[in-house]
Amino acid sequence: MSASGVIGKARLVTLVRRAPAVLGSRLSDPAATETPALILDAECVEHNCKELRERVLAAGVGKVTIRPHVKSHKCPRLAVRQLELCGDVAQGVCAQKTCEAEAMAAGGIRDILLSNQVVSPLALRRLAALVRDGCDITVVVDHEAQVRLAAEAVAAEAPGCRLGVLVEVDVGQRRCGVATVDEAADLGAAVAASPGLELRGVQCYQGAAQHIRTEEGRREAVAGVADVARRCVEAFAARGLPCGVVTGGGSGTYELEAASGVFTEVQPGSAVVWDRDYSDNLSADGARAGDRVFRHALRVLATVISRCTALPSPRVVLDCGLKSMSGESGLPSLVSVMAGPGGASAGAGAVGIKVVVLSDEHTQLEMDLDHPDVAAAVAARRDGGEDEATAVAAVAAERLPSVGSRMQLAPGHCDPTCNLHDFVLWSRDGVVEEVMEVSARSPGL
Repeated sequence: MSASGVIGKARLVTLVRRAPAVLGSRLSDPAATETPALILDAECVEHNCKELRERVLAAGVGKVTIRPHVKSHKCPRLAVRQLELCGDVAQGVCAQKTCEAEAMAAGGIRDILLSNQVVSPLALRRLAALVRDGCDITVVVDHEAQVRLAAEAVAAEAPGCRLGVLVEVDVGQRRCGVATVDEAADLGAAVAASPGLELRGVQCYQGAAQHIRTEEGRREAVAGVADVARRCVEAFAARGLPCGVVTGGGSGTYELEAASGVFTEVQPGSAVVWDRDYSDNLSADGARAGDRVFRHALRVLATVISRCTALPSPRVVLDCGLKSMSGESGLPSLVSVMAGPGGASAGAGAVGIKVVVLSDEHTQLEMDLDHPDVAAAVAARRDGGEDEATAVAAVAAERLPSVGSRMQLAPGHCDPTCNLHDFVLWSRDGVVEEVMEVSARSPGL
């Protein structure tokens, strides 16, 4: 062996992106499904799409359509499925990056709103090429330079075609968008006068409102959004400008935009998979709204690789971490515990176990000694004469899953989590029905 520790000649290794399972694999079987793996629970997705459709129909004033935002999952097969499940209430999708739009078009979706400003001439020409190939593409602008660049891209790549354009208005996010209604109308006029571009209306999206915890707070924020949107429609009409599209709203507020009487479509993205963070939003009675409406369809499947039953922290460690799920929106939540083959125990399930640490390759869960069920079990053993350490260890041995067992976690934020995976497993009753490619994952090109 050489001093470098390399045996023989160095070899070039080609990494092949391999799906963690094949059709028919059981999620609980380590011989068939590798972890960590990104999974979609089919029944939860179907439930979420049904709920979304019914709630938009119930809330909508006039005809309000759903334009699901695919930046949440970046998976064309899932996008097609959610459009099918939402039926006639759905109209195309939103994408946030050019690569996402291209992936959706390749997956068969022809109506795409790119809800983010694009200033790269190369990216705009790629979007214009989609228009030339028969897609209905809409972009958003908040500056005349973007209008000029978009027109130049259409002229170069798709002469004779038209690229749809919305003027984005800042409605409280303090991110992108023109600052005033008058600026929106002025920019709309510039779009309408530009060859190759078709003015379609405005985008009024308030992202920060999606995670305002109280319903009263969300309602107040969206009332302000709707007021600005209404004044934009009036200003466009006064100048003879078309404003047939008023779009915005996300998974935290879509019902409020739909009920405003001014929005024509809403853009919920996470509703189909449901972030853990969204479950912390509260309904009018102070209960966690997420637990009542949508279900955690997107999960990370992981395997228990280490187990300790002793004080001070009875725990298990999983083989997933920040390289398989994001942590910027907080820790994931435990959805379920699955027994592995060969007798690997699932313990007492998810009761009394909490996620405490998310690191690069590991997630650590501890037995919650303050949980009523756990405290009662320990107290019963103490009453039988055992000391605290022995009692805790015995309860932990009963409750903590064994090495080899598997857990499903709901990530705090689905968007960056999906961006870490090449594939997602569509599963029903713990069996893989389809392997879907997350083909729109990218740093943002």
